[in-house]
Amino acid sequence: EANTIFHLHNTNAVLVSMLYPGDVFSVKHLQMVKGMSGFGWDDTLEIPIVENRATEDGISELILETLNKGFKADCILIRRHGLYTWGSSWKQAKIHAESLDWIFKVVLEMKKLGIES
Repeated sequence: EANTIFHLHNTNAVLVSMLYPGDVFSVKHLQMVKGMSGFGWDDTLEIPIVENRATEDGISELILETLNKGFKADCILIRRHGLYTWGSSWKQAKIHAESLDWIFKVVLEMKKLGIES
């Protein structure tokens, strides 16, 4: 149940959404994956990526379609825009936002160094 939703214009999220051309960003074996509800060390965090639109209404249609696909992660990347993440409380949503920022930052640094994520 999502009682709190954060909409963030996070630089690292924008860059990750641009570096991964598909419709899913996946990562495994990074410590802060465990910061996402329901995920552990050996789990693969799959975050859907939807294309940006000119209006929030346009984006909301894509988000609804994506939510119906059954992704486990409590977040969605919006390409070249940012992300939405949610939780059962503001504290949980904040932990998700902080965990995602850390994951995105580490993945961007790994890319720079030529390390596979």
